[in-house]
Amino acid sequence: MIHHKTRLIPSDAEVGLSARVFAAEQPTFSRLFVNRAEEGDEGVYACRTDTEEVTLQLILQLPLRIESAPSPQQARVGSDYKIVCQVTSPTTPTYTWYYRGDVIDIDVTSRYALAADGLMITDVMTSDAGPYTCEALNPDSGDSDFKDIVFNVIEDDTPSQASDNSLSSSLPSVTSTLFSDSRTVSVPNTNTTTSTGTGGESSGETGGGGSTSAAVGGALAGLVILMAVIVSLYIVYRNTLKRNTSAKRTAPARNP
Repeated sequence: MIHHKTRLIPSDAEVGLSARVFAAEQPTFSRLFVNRAEEGDEGVYACRTDTEEVTLQLILQLPLRIESAPSPQQARVGSDYKIVCQVTSPTTPTYTWYYRGDVIDIDVTSRYALAADGLMITDVMTSDAGPYTCEALNPDSGDSDFKDIVFNVIEDDTPSQASDNSLSSSLPSVTSTLFSDSRTVSVPNTNTTTSTGTGGESSGETGGGGSTSAAVGGALAGLVILMAVIVSLYIVYRNTLKRNTSAKRTAPARNP
């Protein structure tokens, strides 16, 4: 009879050969069969006869498998990043990494290094983006597993330059509009007099023309002042963006 912990292992005569765990009793020996082994089957087994008892220990070796390899993963240009590939294995596995189907030679590519749970990339470049494959192998049992991982690279944007270009391109349009509007103001001829009018009437028309000229001159002066304010605001805005950009560039890079 064979016992495991506190339970008696049934014989093949009792459960048949289709049972998952059973003992094959022979006149001079017994055999233990474990089909589709589970973690609960691990442990010490005892083979007992009327006169003696022999024990043996069953140790299960779980197959290698990749537990975690998120996809996609991403990092910023210039940062250091580890592409995660976590493996569960009874023994230390060996890793092979592929980029676009080609094996990555870690010894040749200095920016790449193997880590315990992934591939470390130093100073990430835009050319590093693309599909990667993590392959793990148990050299003792031959079990292997692999996962495909998409790696995206985020380029650093330059908002100050984009804002400067956008604002500078729109400024001539605003200036042109202002001057265009000023050209549409018609200035009446102040030298025109009514031939049938009296001296008083002619004097009145001349006075009206002078008032119109003064109004047009005031409008033009207002437009010039408005343009000066717009240019001043643009200079302040551009300098502020440049200071913010300089502060970001001098800040230490952090691993995302």
